[in-house]
Amino acid sequence: MKIEIIIVHLSCIQEVKIMGIEFSERQMKILYFLIENEHTTYKELSEQLYVSTKTISKDILILKEIIQKMPDVQMLVQPKKGVSLIGKKETLRNLLSSYKINIADSPEDRLTYVFAKLLNTNDSLKIQNLADELYVSRSTVESTMKDVRKRLNKHGMSLVSDRNGVRIKADEKSKRRLMSEVVNYYWGGFTASNSKTDLLDLNINFIGEANNFLNKDILKKVAELLNRYMNKTQLKFTDYEFQTLAIHLAIAIERIETSNFLSRSNNSEEEISENTLILIKMIEKAFSIIVPIDEQAYVDIHITSIEKNAMNHDLDQTKLSYLDMGVELQELVRTKLNEFYPDEELINNLVLHLNAAVKRLKLGVNIYNPYTDKIKYSFKRSFMISVDLLEEIEERFCIHFNEDEIAYVTLHVQSLLDRYKPDKTKVILVCSSGYGTSKLLEQRINNGFADMVEIKDVLSINELQDRKVTDELVISTIPIENTNFPVIVVSPLMLGADVRKVKQYLQLNEQTEDAFLNLLDKRFCFFTHQIKDNQVNVLNIITKKLVKENYAKEGILEGAIKREKLSSTAMNDFAMPHIEVDFIKKPVICVYVNPEGIDWDGTLVHSVFFFALNEKVKPELNKIYETFNEIASNHELLANLKTSSSFEKLVYILKEGL
Repeated sequence: MKIEIIIVHLSCIQEVKIMGIEFSERQMKILYFLIENEHTTYKELSEQLYVSTKTISKDILILKEIIQKMPDVQMLVQPKKGVSLIGKKETLRNLLSSYKINIADSPEDRLTYVFAKLLNTNDSLKIQNLADELYVSRSTVESTMKDVRKRLNKHGMSLVSDRNGVRIKADEKSKRRLMSEVVNYYWGGFTASNSKTDLLDLNINFIGEANNFLNKDILKKVAELLNRYMNKTQLKFTDYEFQTLAIHLAIAIERIETSNFLSRSNNSEEEISENTLILIKMIEKAFSIIVPIDEQAYVDIHITSIEKNAMNHDLDQTKLSYLDMGVELQELVRTKLNEFYPDEELINNLVLHLNAAVKRLKLGVNIYNPYTDKIKYSFKRSFMISVDLLEEIEERFCIHFNEDEIAYVTLHVQSLLDRYKPDKTKVILVCSSGYGTSKLLEQRINNGFADMVEIKDVLSINELQDRKVTDELVISTIPIENTNFPVIVVSPLMLGADVRKVKQYLQLNEQTEDAFLNLLDKRFCFFTHQIKDNQVNVLNIITKKLVKENYAKEGILEGAIKREKLSSTAMNDFAMPHIEVDFIKKPVICVYVNPEGIDWDGTLVHSVFFFALNEKVKPELNKIYETFNEIASNHELLANLKTSSSFEKLVYILKEGL
């Protein structure tokens, strides 16, 4: 099989001329997306590029006219169906990949450029020299250096300044981890041809000094070697595993050749797996090097993780107990996700993934995820559920899951939620008038709402006190106060007024927007023009009000800040902090708007949606998040929110946008 790896980054492109035709950055991204995908829609493209479908429509018209002039490829646009490229996509791919990116225009590009320079030398670098190379001011580079220090600190590294300039102070393990980040930043993905005899072909573009940061010939040779290795061992790799291992090996080989070696933090010498030894022998032969035992151990982490992925492992729940941490992880997953009814598929796949992840993370090896931002943005609820699950696993095993790792777990959780879609509202009947009337009530509800509800149990008031109500609606013949779940009080005879009450609840339950809008409250909407506003200030204002109005318990501020430290909830122009249900007495969604901007742990946002939810709204959670996803993906609506200065205008903007 021939695999082409294209490493390309478009954020630094403003306008590009190819064959005399001018393409915008966005149009280049559309073309790459069409090359990589068989079919797409205006809506999908608008979500990918954060613009309106109208803007996408204009770009598609321009691109179609341009592509019509090309002999081997055409753009097919079908009304209400979508867009696709037909013909020889490689012609277009080769044309696009021939464009070389040489200027670091964006802050992230400058950051990467500086990292490449620092990691490529043991000498100090002068700030002014970097500014001259980047064609920016000294103050711009000094600003970049602040971000460099922050990123280095996260890796346990530091930036040392002396009279000669600046340099990185770090051990080999930390340097390599940062090197992987730099390479991953430019990774574009795989494409494959049907030819099984062709060798792997790579197209790699880096900016400036980064062109010399990683030897592309070594990376190409490593990828060819991994292709042969997969055929030899019959191991199956995901594209992420292939990417991560290829980059790890390419960096390791270069560092070994320059006598920069890894060493394990502990002295344990675990036996290297047979498949790892096969790969080590292939590497040593191909590159004429000796791979030290500590280096072999790090390669072994990757291989044993791949051996245990879902594609290489017979998924059988009875076998999970044989995994290193299988029993403990099963218990944690079942307990933390109990309310979502975890099925065998979720338990098998997730425990298998987590077992390998914990082993990797104990040795400081992370897997890069190119879709982290998209996953976090598209599956907000699943991401938050994953953070809560992994928080306990972190404490249990003394490790840390970064956002890339959280995003992988999110995919498992989202798959579960997609499978678990209850069609009927679950109901518990509470009746104190004897067996006869309880059976009559049950029968009348079944007759009137058979297609809408499922009666799970009929209980007395005493039995209800001993029962943990999760996502059920309680229909009771006696009033019940101070509950965390919805209650409808009816007559034991279930008369006309009672029927209308239940019907109204079920119909309201079907209205997605109302589930969200009904949780807004004027008391918990805040509008300000404060300069230099920040995350801690916003959380302090919101949580104080929640406690004062008896909607939340003390400790909510500390809980919210702790949650943000695990993974920032900032996404594009908004943030959506939330808190564990145990802190919330009454559910509400708080909104905070500041058109001047809020520094949310380094990300500038203008709107904050604080989700203070508890078990009472659990039956409506899917609808609440469905509506919020619509809000979050509507960039015009989010822009309009910045102009709201009152609760009434806020609600009006939301209703108009939805």
